[in-house]
Amino acid sequence: MRRGALACAALAVFAERFALRARVPDDWDAIGFVRAIGEFDLEKLQPHFPGYPVYVALARAAHFIGLAPLDAATAVSAAASAATAVGVWRLARASSEAAAWCALALYAAASLPWLDGGAASSDATATALATWAFVALAERRAGLGALAIALMLGARASYWPLALSWAIGLLLRGGSWRAALAFFSVGSAIWAVPLLALVGARRYLALGRAHLGGHFQSWGGSIATRPGLGLRSLVFARDLFFDGLAPRAWALAALLALATVGVALRPPERRAQAWAALVFAPYALWVLLAQNVVEQPRHLLPLVVLVVIALAWSARRALVVTLPAIALAASAPLAWAHAHEAPAAAQAADWLAARAQSAGGSVAVFGGASIRFFENLAGVGAHPRTWLSEVDVDLERLDSLPREIWITDEVELDAARAPRVSDGPRFCRDARLDRARPCLALRRYTIGGTMP
Repeated sequence: MRRGALACAALAVFAERFALRARVPDDWDAIGFVRAIGEFDLEKLQPHFPGYPVYVALARAAHFIGLAPLDAATAVSAAASAATAVGVWRLARASSEAAAWCALALYAAASLPWLDGGAASSDATATALATWAFVALAERRAGLGALAIALMLGARASYWPLALSWAIGLLLRGGSWRAALAFFSVGSAIWAVPLLALVGARRYLALGRAHLGGHFQSWGGSIATRPGLGLRSLVFARDLFFDGLAPRAWALAALLALATVGVALRPPERRAQAWAALVFAPYALWVLLAQNVVEQPRHLLPLVVLVVIALAWSARRALVVTLPAIALAASAPLAWAHAHEAPAAAQAADWLAARAQSAGGSVAVFGGASIRFFENLAGVGAHPRTWLSEVDVDLERLDSLPREIWITDEVELDAARAPRVSDGPRFCRDARLDRARPCLALRRYTIGGTMP
């Protein structure tokens, strides 16, 4: 009876995620993952380093059985969410049966797990593997846990602090290191050997050095490029609770208040608190200092799962329904918008494609990270440029000037060229779906030889 109910709950989580999956890739990374299903090429950033081979392989398998590339990528995330739901149930059951069902339902309703479960990204897959690694650790299955950790690193290498926490946990529990090392080696070889054979070890190391240098020195959003520990701490809390659990102020307040009452009435054992701290602290510190916590809440997905278990740990019968219901009321409208409201850059690309068709083609657009959305549009030439002076250089190399030239608001203007720029349409979607760039504006750039 219990197994049947758990299977039905997992299936419901999958259906929920897949029904409200992304209909277009959400961002630059998602486009890279979708393209990698057809052509895996790290030099073309399909996907970017380190390659996420476990996630890409699963997405390719889903594509092989007939799903379109984007649907395949999101189906893997949805299936991983279902697996995480079962793992959450098993971890929370150490407290009580009521806590286990509360944790599963709260995970199903929480915002960030829901959105990432329908996205073309590796976060949900890596989180599922991490969750099951800790389930195996709790159940003293060191070998299976080590295998899951190895595969987790192949799905998302930036989860390495979770591997560190797992290893410390294994030491504290007195598990078999020999079995763990053997299974970890096998799990690592499953993805590392094909990856290095495909890319080449030397080339892979060179790409790694370039990527890590860029991540920590220019575009990665670490504390080196986005300083201000106070700001980072505030957005960390926003990502964890508001974006993570219930993206409405009233819902989050009610959720935390009820959970606090539950904990006060039945506080977790010190042992459970110590284990939660062991898992939470290393990864939280890594995200706070080294990841793009300001613009990418998805980096906190494993921590949101841990908070879900913690909130449900002391839940009694009344809270089993109340906590998930509150989260659902806040999260469901946003999940619906995720499936039906395209990213700002995708909206801009659709508008420009229609413009190019009506103008008889020969339209050029220049922009930053959003330019990936404009590639492969009929009649539109897409160019990655972020300075208007660079736009001029590119235009001088063309045999003939386009009929229309557009730039995104990612392009920096200069005093000499700014008078030739006029405002165009602006596209937006809910900022809770895209902290990095909820809006994107197109601007018309007019030079000698272009049509008005």
